[in-house]
This record gives sequence, structure tokens and C-alpha cells, in this order.
Amino acid sequence: MAQLIKANGGVTEVKPVNGKKFSLEELQKFVAGGGYIEKYRAGNKVFIWDENGLNKRLPKNEKATDILYLECEGMRNVQDIVGDVLICEKSECN
Repeated sequence: MAQLIKANGGVTEVKPVNGKKFSLEELQKFVAGGGYIEKYRAGNKVFIWDENGLNKRLPKNEKATDILYLECEGMRNVQDIVGDVLICEKSECN
């Protein structure tokens, strides 16, 4: 099951409406208010956030950035993620 991690640290479990895969519209609604999204794959997880988050000056999402660092086994320089982030399994999104 996917997790929506808010920039303020709040976490909510979410499921695709169809029970299988998130649609593009669902992903956009969760993290970008209908705008462009960015996807990053790390292991079996996919991180999705607002592509324009830095330009919008959204706050850093500490929790999602830490999870990404762990998924990358701390071996890569991990970019800071800003705004709300959806983390799901590869099987849950296209």
C-alpha cells in the first residue's frame, strides 16, 4: 500500500481508486494539485512529487528524503525532496 507523506511529516496510507494502479490524475492530485509530477525509482519503490516544487518554494520533506536515502542504501547523493510525496510500489503506478 502506498503512503502519502506530507511535508509537515504526516503520513496517510492511500490506495488506487481502481484497486490496482494509480492513474496519472490521481498522482497529480496527491502531490501537485493537478500539475506536473516527477517520478524517481529506488529499488521496488517509486517516489512521486511536484516537479515544480522547488520553484514554488515548497518546504523540504525530511521524512521522504530520509526514506529515499535508505532505499538508495546511503550510497548516492540524495536530492532533497520538497512538498508532499507519494511513495508506492512499482506495481502500483505506470
